[in-house]
Amino acid sequence: MTRLQKTGEYLRFNSSLPTKLNEFATILTERQLTQQYEFDEHAPLALKAGLNSEILKAVAEGRRREGMAADEETVYDFCVELRQNLSVSDTTYARAVSSFGEQA
Repeated sequence: MTRLQKTGEYLRFNSSLPTKLNEFATILTERQLTQQYEFDEHAPLALKAGLNSEILKAVAEGRRREGMAADEETVYDFCVELRQNLSVSDTTYARAVSSFGEQA
């Protein structure tokens, strides 16, 4: 488990995504996997990082919030598509790479 913890540490603290988007991706994934404890732990971190509270509320309710910024929409679409399909389309992938770079 020590090695797995290091992976989580890397993803959380060494991501090339801005903290707000990294936490957004985290809460989206936790909500999709119904990991309520983890969601509750990361929700305040997402807000502190600058995620809009209405977006957080929508994620908690399992819905898409209209009016997200373009970078938030890209993260949302990528995470939802990945979870639903276990893959992302070339279009979604290209949009993410264009927005955040290959590393992100």
